[in-house]
Amino acid sequence: MKTSMLFTIALAYLVFGGSSLLLIGNLIVGFVKNFLGADVVVASVLSDNDLPESQLRNFLNAEINGNTARVENFAFRGTELSDYFNDIFGGGPSFTLSSGGDFPENEVNLYAVEESYIETSLIDFYIPKYPQDGFNYEKTRGKDDYIKSLYSDEGLSQYAKDIDPFNVESRNLSDTTSDDVSGYLYDPTQQVKIILPEGIRDVLSISGGDNIKLTVERGVNDSPYVFRNIVRGMPQKVPGFFFLSYKQVRFFLQGICNFQQAFEMTYLYARYTTNSNWNTYSDYIAKEENIANSFFIPKDRLLIRLNEDLDDDERDIIV
Repeated sequence: MKTSMLFTIALAYLVFGGSSLLLIGNLIVGFVKNFLGADVVVASVLSDNDLPESQLRNFLNAEINGNTARVENFAFRGTELSDYFNDIFGGGPSFTLSSGGDFPENEVNLYAVEESYIETSLIDFYIPKYPQDGFNYEKTRGKDDYIKSLYSDEGLSQYAKDIDPFNVESRNLSDTTSDDVSGYLYDPTQQVKIILPEGIRDVLSISGGDNIKLTVERGVNDSPYVFRNIVRGMPQKVPGFFFLSYKQVRFFLQGICNFQQAFEMTYLYARYTTNSNWNTYSDYIAKEENIANSFFIPKDRLLIRLNEDLDDDERDIIV
């Protein structure tokens, strides 16, 4: 009986111990896949040097259109916008989101991504939730593609040339009073389309389709620059991003926008704040290394989706 008991305990330890190790191993692999987000990822993680966008784009386009077709798709991610603003204007700018009344509010790290991002990424780690009601989302491998919705003007509110006299939803950067309509500028879409993680939903009391406010502010004498935003969706997970369903995501909140509107926000901030900001921005975009970047925005990450039929030798050519 004693021998049987010892044998049973030992066998149970081996079974449960082995299962735990297997679960931990799978958890680590899943976390790495979610963090990387694609078959191949090129990133400037430990360097201040941005990715050579034009060279990489030319190489990958040749691979997509060539006879071998080793690459199925690719997508760039831009550098984080507060770092981008800091490189241009200085002053340690911050991007802050609020549901309209400036409370509660939460700082956000905003990134621009290309339209093909979900098509390129590992789709198993993309979990869309809380979409904008009434929006006709395109499907990518059977799931609503929130990234593609960032490149569509469907479902936007048209404000004509009105203003919000109470500064609750949004206002322009102009220092003029709300009675002076001529001092306000409205971009073509008038709403910056963004994607936020599910975990911030209760923190800011927002959901998909809500109009919210994005404030850009620097530690200098410039006035805050405020944009109207619309939430296209609040997914639980997006490959390559730290999206969670937990409220703790507020302490490292990330958001996603498109490159066109990231450019517009930078341009409008430079053009309609101070002459110094405009001169600094004009000098920045005139530099040869910045002209080579689409929308003048440096890229810090490149996701590549390989053809599923590739053998190891062909994969090594891409890597």
